[in-house]
Amino acid sequence: MATKPVSARVQDLIHSMDVGLGQQVVKGLLYALFVLVVMFLFTGTQFHGLDNPEAMDAAQLGRNLATQGSFQTQVVRPSSLRLLMDRLDTADPPIWEHPDLMQPPVYPMYLALLFRLLQPDFEPEAAGLRIYGPDKFVVWGGGHLFTALTGLVLFLLGNRLFDRRIGVLGATVYFLSNTVWTTSISGTSLPMAGFFVSSAILTLLWAADRHEKNDSKATWIGLVVFSALLTLLAGLTRYGAFALAPGLALYILFAFRRGWQWSAVYLLVILIGVAPWMMRNQAASRTLLGLAPRAVVENSRNYPGDSFHRTLVPAEEPADKLARVLHAKSLGNLRSFYQNELRTMGDGFFISLFLATFLYRFVRRHVHLLRWGLALSILLTLYGASFFGRQSIGLLHLYWPIVILYGLAFFFILLDRLQLPLAIYRQAITVLLVFFSTVPLILAFTPPRRGFPYPPYAAQMIINVSRLLEPEELMSSDIPWATAWYGNRTSLLLPRDVEEFYHIHDNMERISALYFTTETRNQPYVRGLRTGRDKDWFQIMEGRMMADFPLTHGFPIFNFDQMFLTDRDRRVQP
Repeated sequence: MATKPVSARVQDLIHSMDVGLGQQVVKGLLYALFVLVVMFLFTGTQFHGLDNPEAMDAAQLGRNLATQGSFQTQVVRPSSLRLLMDRLDTADPPIWEHPDLMQPPVYPMYLALLFRLLQPDFEPEAAGLRIYGPDKFVVWGGGHLFTALTGLVLFLLGNRLFDRRIGVLGATVYFLSNTVWTTSISGTSLPMAGFFVSSAILTLLWAADRHEKNDSKATWIGLVVFSALLTLLAGLTRYGAFALAPGLALYILFAFRRGWQWSAVYLLVILIGVAPWMMRNQAASRTLLGLAPRAVVENSRNYPGDSFHRTLVPAEEPADKLARVLHAKSLGNLRSFYQNELRTMGDGFFISLFLATFLYRFVRRHVHLLRWGLALSILLTLYGASFFGRQSIGLLHLYWPIVILYGLAFFFILLDRLQLPLAIYRQAITVLLVFFSTVPLILAFTPPRRGFPYPPYAAQMIINVSRLLEPEELMSSDIPWATAWYGNRTSLLLPRDVEEFYHIHDNMERISALYFTTETRNQPYVRGLRTGRDKDWFQIMEGRMMADFPLTHGFPIFNFDQMFLTDRDRRVQP
């Protein structure tokens, strides 16, 4: 067979670039470039270091996994000590090899893998340090990677549920969302969990399509099992993501023949998958999920603020009275969530269109059924978050991609019914919709911009303070997640009062330093410091110490913003 002449091959290439596969490749590359520009621009102007305690806590866990191969934490909470004392029946729970009882395992394990592969410098010179180097690895390798992957899954979801137009436009709105990029630079596990949630939904839709077309049983059952594994990974990334499971099980129940049987298979795979993690917790603390479920009492009447994690002595109340306290907390949070977080979910525009879709019946059966399954998951997320507080309501962002798709679908239904005479009118209205959804991102670039996370987090300052202690010395601080991550020092969360400090110091482990930051010092003067729960610590910060207090040397830091107290004169000051 004769080969084509060079001129013919060049002509074929030009034709491909014009209308064929080459055109699609060029469009894809240009779209990827657009995403990268937005990503770099947002990160360069908005990211100045981690400012979320959860992100720093997960990061130090990942480092410990990478360097020591064990799921042990350098953030020691009095509540965790209390749980181990009660469950293990010991008066001397481990502090230096303290098992983490708060975080689910998948995100720290991923960070550990990232740290092993990329080998960041965990001990940089503090002089002139603006952003701690490993923070960038956490954001780029964790947040941005999974944000980009979720956008790709969103395109496939839109294409599967509706059409290519909604897939492309949905991904575009997603990548122009201020909420998406703010979450992406937070360093938390939300972007990773969001990717698993979206992927679980897409995989289940593929399974339903194969089932409907009577493909081989092994194919679609395998996809159902794979969707269950993705749901499991989402739940072991953020416990609250397990709320997805009942919603997808409901979808399977009505979308598949003998749906009850395949719903049971789906849920059984999740239960079997979570069993090893429960067994680990059972071995470490004689509880199935560690300390996480017990945090439900945090920010309640019994434990205002963070006092639950700061105390060794729990408030004992009858079960019926505790139930009333939690019920009151739940109702108060639900009222607040409905007025704020739910109605402004994402960037507050597409949630209105999404809620309006429940007044409309989609023709395609799977689109209709999936919406009700996801509605169940969103309601369960809202209800569960109402017990745990604002630190959990961010889980609504896991469903933001699917909200965008349904909102866009309903928008085009309304637009079609207008029967506009010219296509340019439709295009102008669509552009206007995208612009309104982008306004929060545009405003994020205008002054005043997001600043450095001080107070209270300044990596340079925290590293300097932490290095005043040897690695085998215990520090107590009101920001132990930061001293553990930046300073690489085992850190005890500031106990509730001096009496509990003495108990830990005398009976468990000698505490060599106290590090107070604006997290404590910026409390209201009367209700927080003079007469509130930190009145004991306020006296010490003011220099009025007890005669037998073991930390007798100290100095203020950064114009009295912070205070460092220690057991001897450590002459070098930060």
